[in-house]
Amino acid sequence: MENFCLEEARALSALLCSNCGQPFTLIAGIRSLSFHCPSGHSTLLSHLIRRRAGVPLEALEDLSLAWEGKLRSLRSTAAQAGADGYPDLASNFHREIALLQSRQEALWNELGAAELRNYRERSLAAGA
Repeated sequence: MENFCLEEARALSALLCSNCGQPFTLIAGIRSLSFHCPSGHSTLLSHLIRRRAGVPLEALEDLSLAWEGKLRSLRSTAAQAGADGYPDLASNFHREIALLQSRQEALWNELGAAELRNYRERSLAAGA
């Protein structure tokens, strides 16, 4: 599990706060993602992308990949806990899985919306 936390932190270190230049350290939220830096600044992913603040999409892809690895590990652990007769522990893992899946879905949705906006803008510019 530590490996996934390190991968997540590495991905976040590439996302810098536009106010102070510090890397974001925390992702909060379920349906919408907000990023927070050590100075206390925060921004929603949607605002970050719309502002075109130099958001490295590779970092967001890395974040998604780190979450995917963590999900695989959590699913395996939950299945093992259930098989070993620990339904409450398995239930805790399933809640964590649901939360992480919601965050990943929010990330994918926002990246998809950003891609659609870019496509529309390129189409309009080409037609003008």
